[in-house]
Amino acid sequence: MADWTGVGRDTAELYLGMAVHELHGVSPSYDWPHCPSRSLWSKVGASAGLCLYPNRYSYRYATSLGEHRLGESEIFLSCEVTGPVPLPGQLPEVVWRAGLDLNPLQANRDDDRRWLASLVWPEQIDRAERLDRALDLVAADPPRLDAGDLLIDLPGLLADAPSDATLVVFHSAVLAYLDQEQRSRFTDVMRAVKRIRDIHWVSNEAPGVIRGADLNPRPRGRFILAHDRVPVAVTGPHGHSLAWLP
Repeated sequence: MADWTGVGRDTAELYLGMAVHELHGVSPSYDWPHCPSRSLWSKVGASAGLCLYPNRYSYRYATSLGEHRLGESEIFLSCEVTGPVPLPGQLPEVVWRAGLDLNPLQANRDDDRRWLASLVWPEQIDRAERLDRALDLVAADPPRLDAGDLLIDLPGLLADAPSDATLVVFHSAVLAYLDQEQRSRFTDVMRAVKRIRDIHWVSNEAPGVIRGADLNPRPRGRFILAHDRVPVAVTGPHGHSLAWLP
């Protein structure tokens, strides 16, 4: 049994919940309790630009009818899907991509690569190797990554996007780091930019983070995938599952 002496109850419960709902069966060392057509892609919380290349990876969707594969890249992302999910028939064409982050990491910097590798859980050798290959891909064709505050600098970044394609703003596990007032301000920012231009706002955040996209998903520890604040699916926080809503 772990010794939680000196650790706050909330912190202990947080780590317990993480171990039960995210790490179980994934990382034994931590398991101690037991996209569309022609598009522009903007990522809030840039993750070294890794999420700006949805058309450069391959995908394996495990369904009740078998495996659905997409793409020819050697970098595979796997996901177990349930429900009436509209699986894509082809990869999107991304004609412009940009990310915004307070401290953008660079795929071609050794220190940044080591930091990202340190975030991979123990025993996840495949995930570490996939990360390394993806960083090589990004380093060979670096995207635009701006240092900035999403509450202030996002409209200026989006204003630079070409006007002849679909603009997608995406974020995952980002708004949880803002307080409630800041989250409301971000919603106001997105409303303001959507009044100027047709933008698809795709979010993948924990329950309760985005007002209007509130659900109580099961099992616990899942995220809510929403399109313009309308929930469309319950997801595994690291992309391993996708349960489409009826």
